[in-house]
Amino acid sequence: MLGQYKFKGGEKVGVFQRIREKRMLDSNSLATTLTAMLGAEKITETEAMNIPSLAACVEFISSKVAELPIKLYCECGDETQELTDDKRVSLLNDSTGDLLDCYQLKKAVVRDYLLFGNGYIYPEKRRNQFVSLRYVKQNNVNCVKNSDPIFKKADFMIYDRKFRDDELIRVLRSSTDGVTGTGVIDEANELLTVIYKTMIFEKNLVVNGGNKKGFLKSARKLSDESMESLRNAWNKLYSNNGNNMMLLNDGIDFKESSNTSVEMQLNENKKANNDYVCEIFNLSPSVIAGTANDESYTTAIKTAVMPVIRAFETALNQGLLLESERHRHYFAFDTTELLKGDILKRYQAYQIGLANNFLQADEVRYKEDLKPLGFNFIRLGLQDVLLDPKTNTIYTPNTNQTTMFGQNVNQQVADSMIEETEQRWDGQRRESNGQFGKGKRRRLVRSGAKRKNSEKSSKRLEKSDKNDIIKEKKITNAVGHPVKIVKRNEIHGESNGITQKENSRGGIERNYYDGNGNQIKQVSNNNHGNPKKHPYGKNGEHTHDYIYDENGNLIGRPMRELTDEERKENEDIL
Repeated sequence: MLGQYKFKGGEKVGVFQRIREKRMLDSNSLATTLTAMLGAEKITETEAMNIPSLAACVEFISSKVAELPIKLYCECGDETQELTDDKRVSLLNDSTGDLLDCYQLKKAVVRDYLLFGNGYIYPEKRRNQFVSLRYVKQNNVNCVKNSDPIFKKADFMIYDRKFRDDELIRVLRSSTDGVTGTGVIDEANELLTVIYKTMIFEKNLVVNGGNKKGFLKSARKLSDESMESLRNAWNKLYSNNGNNMMLLNDGIDFKESSNTSVEMQLNENKKANNDYVCEIFNLSPSVIAGTANDESYTTAIKTAVMPVIRAFETALNQGLLLESERHRHYFAFDTTELLKGDILKRYQAYQIGLANNFLQADEVRYKEDLKPLGFNFIRLGLQDVLLDPKTNTIYTPNTNQTTMFGQNVNQQVADSMIEETEQRWDGQRRESNGQFGKGKRRRLVRSGAKRKNSEKSSKRLEKSDKNDIIKEKKITNAVGHPVKIVKRNEIHGESNGITQKENSRGGIERNYYDGNGNQIKQVSNNNHGNPKKHPYGKNGEHTHDYIYDENGNLIGRPMRELTDEERKENEDIL
């Protein structure tokens, strides 16, 4: 069958189709053919990599890129999350599914990118799932593109298989069509050719033992036999450095030819050529020589390595992301280690970040490969006092104590203390400084009489609490669940129970308990007089989730918006 038929990883092309595409390829390579016919020379990959400075530049850039991990991120709302369990992340950083590992794959692609302008990866997919990443050497790929300058389209031929442009990951350098790039071999061919020829010239001098060029002068005409004998002797002299003497007779004399400018300036040219090669790659010669200072090294990373990284990232986002992912997901190299300066500069930078609260302690420890403390704190300016902004938890390392921000660990005890203080004053409001204004002190609501001493007061309060328990009132919430009316909140209650308390400062609080009687949630129907701190719902209604450590100690009460289910259940108080 002469038509096309399906082939795994592309299409196997029929005879007639191959002939048409071959003609297009021949047409595209016409310029190259004419150049060769005219005698122009083009340095090959092998010859280019024999230039020490060029090989060193390629090795420096490709190894720096290859050693960096690649991460996948998702922009979810206002937060950016790293996705670590994605198969593509594993293919890029662990096993590629090919003979080349991830380091070799990235290095080979960058090498082709630098030398030829094109680095290719074939992402193998099965049922829309990526299963392997396979490196394709650039000289095995031929591009067949249309002639439309606006609506450009291209296919890629790898031997007898055809691939669409979206089936290959292409890392392109200095591309003008989005299909093919330009490498340093084409970009600086003349310079590299001169450098390579200079190396060959120097090599010949070494092979010839450093003998000078010249000519033989005879006083009379030599016979053919004599000339042949002299020629053999001369060749033997230059091919064997051990035999450095030749006898001349019959009036034959050696005349040394004058040195060329290239011979006289060989060493100087060699240094200049090395500098030229480094300039092609935007590198400093000191970086390649290993004598660069921190500033020169950092500059080399930013000018020579980072552009390659950005081109690689763009190619991965184009070739590895599904259409539905491209508006939120992206791949990025982790350049933390690459851009890390000396230890003093790093620690100074960390100090600034911590002092201005745009870095947290565990973030710094992570960057330095240290075990995290377990808390993401913001420093408040107090020595050894750390705040977790997500849970409003304060941790004091000196005492190893955890408390709530502005409150004790037991939130209910703190509320009780505040309310009991407020009950001692006849409806007087707090001043702007937080203190109560002048007012008439009243008796405690639960005491029923003036206190004569602390012992009697304690007994009366204990008795009053027992009476409160006996006289507790029960209601039901909006969905019919029983709710017990209490005069104060407790962190422990009935199993799977619900309690309700009216706050003296206004509003209602409902407390939810789990099967063990531990409070797990509190629903408030108001903002407690502080709308800025409770920017939820219509009236500041919000929910506190209760978090405990492994020992059962309360460590946090993070605040959030009510869910739809919670609103339905508490309609009667909202």
